[in-house]
Amino acid sequence: GCSDVAGLYLVMEFLQGASLYEVLHKQSLVLNAWQAITVASQICKALEAAHSLSILHRDLKPDNIFITNSLENPSVKVFDFGIARMLNDEGPRLTEAGVVLGTPEYIAPENMQQGQNVGLTADLYALGVILFEMLTGEPPFRGSSPMELIRLHVMEPPPLLSTRIPELADSKLEALICQLLAKFSAKRPASATVTLELLDEALLELQAKNYPTAFPSSHESVEQQSSAKPTFETRARLSGTMSLLQQSTQETKISRFFHTIPGSQMLPFQLFFFASWGLLLQDLNNQN
Repeated sequence: GCSDVAGLYLVMEFLQGASLYEVLHKQSLVLNAWQAITVASQICKALEAAHSLSILHRDLKPDNIFITNSLENPSVKVFDFGIARMLNDEGPRLTEAGVVLGTPEYIAPENMQQGQNVGLTADLYALGVILFEMLTGEPPFRGSSPMELIRLHVMEPPPLLSTRIPELADSKLEALICQLLAKFSAKRPASATVTLELLDEALLELQAKNYPTAFPSSHESVEQQSSAKPTFETRARLSGTMSLLQQSTQETKISRFFHTIPGSQMLPFQLFFFASWGLLLQDLNNQN
């Protein structure tokens, strides 16, 4: 009965695979054009769903993108909406005015400029950074400190994709990345839906030019981060999940996020799952 329940708990999707960060920087893989466009297209579909509800992710980065299945047939999950917010919400905010949120390598210039309206295209800027990184192995800007990265995003033009991949000079894919990385939000694609269409056009152009968009790969599948049968360590972590979720920090993070959204009970349950999943992973990592 209910009296036997020890506390609140979450039932979450069991994912096998790796984050995009792990694929790019631990497995040291550079995605070919087909793989990069396929992953970016699925990210666009996730953003399309969130943006249709006027929800801005604000921290899109490879760590928050999870790839299951093989890289030849990737299935992409976008999670950790822990600092997301509703646009045009006049209620209480997660953070005080003037506080910069996001990760410096992927943050849009308007996030660092006072008085600038931060809209949905800020997520598209981050997508542009990620797309560049998937194709080249590193983001367009590299800085020795967070402040240096912020200066580069605000002041410096991004490098052309063709400086790293000359074969893609003057391609629609290069032009799209330039659009996504525009300093002014009005010069970026108008929406995730438009970006998705432009990605399709870029792929069709590459195919028409016989550009090798689907190279043979020696890596048939993404490195598995967990097995089908939980190890002793996994079981131990799962057994501690309930207590972690009852910690005040975890409760505060989740409640602050969803209490800022009017009518949050009407939101798709997946958004609750994604936010809680990202926060739980952070807490589990902190326990190591």
